[in-house]
Amino acid sequence: MAELSPDAHLVPVFLKNARGFLRAGADRPGPDAWASRVQMLCCAAELALKALLIAAGRTDEENRREVRHDLQRGLEAARRVGLEPQSDQVTTLIAALSPSYAHHALDQLARQSGRPDLADCVDAVEDLVRRCEELVVVMQAVSLGR
Repeated sequence: MAELSPDAHLVPVFLKNARGFLRAGADRPGPDAWASRVQMLCCAAELALKALLIAAGRTDEENRREVRHDLQRGLEAARRVGLEPQSDQVTTLIAALSPSYAHHALDQLARQSGRPDLADCVDAVEDLVRRCEELVVVMQAVSLGR
């Protein structure tokens, strides 16, 4: 069992904010808003992954130093602590978005014809956030000895 992180109080805050960013990315109107909507979805993914990692014992500072805004790095770390996304769509999406997100270049990606479909992005991030939330609940139950 992992040691409780001194930043464990951030887990519910990060998950609540992840849900808020997910809603913003999924609900924002406008056909030309791909980059801004995907930015919100990437923020949701980042916060959910970091919440999970903190629940597993990491500190917020370790996440800042080791994960930063690299969604691929965050997903790999989350898998090491037990995250199993429901579909390969999450892995594919993170691989497609992470480099642009990490380098603040989603506007450039938005102009490319091969950009990921927005509906697929919403579905994948919804799955990722839900899976992180579920695993956090399990981790918290284990840490409380339930």
